Amino acid sequence: MKGAMKENDFGVRAIGVLNLPAEKLRANPHNPRMLFDREDLHVLQDSIARVGILVPLTVYREKSTGNYVILDGQRRWMCAQKVGLKEIPVNEVAEPTLVQNIVTMFQIHKLRRDWELMPTALKLELLMRELGEKKEKRLAELTGLDEAVVTRCKKLLSYPKRYQDMMLDA
Repeated sequence: MKGAMKENDFGVRAIGVLNLPAEKLRANPHNPRMLFDREDLHVLQDSIARVGILVPLTVYREKSTGNYVILDGQRRWMCAQKVGLKEIPVNEVAEPTLVQNIVTMFQIHKLRRDWELMPTALKLELLMRELGEKKEKRLAELTGLDEAVVTRCKKLLSYPKRYQDMMLDA
């Protein structure tokens, strides 16, 4: 298995809580969640406008750019910007490897509403490539996804790119 990692290598190390300028934060390019329900965003935006952000975002500082990248809380960040919050509370963790990044995001979100399958499939494809892993059971263990979901995602990856792109259109 390419880049073999031990089971306990998938976690990220906490650094601490900070308040950061909203413009220093960046969306995570490896977030499997790409499509957001507008109504849910509106409700969250109203809440943040009234009481602020109650649960800090989870971020890491990217060594190559110095930017803070969001592991958890992209919707809160998007809504906070719309209501004009200048500072965002964050929990900073150490910069993860690509595999840690993707696995962490799957684990953070596994109890939440399901993601659309195509964006999930694309991140699963990246994880499979990085780890050299194709077994549904192992991928399900790593991501917290059901094995049947992993199988469906792998099937979507066999479709031509133009059909995959159509499934990404909100």
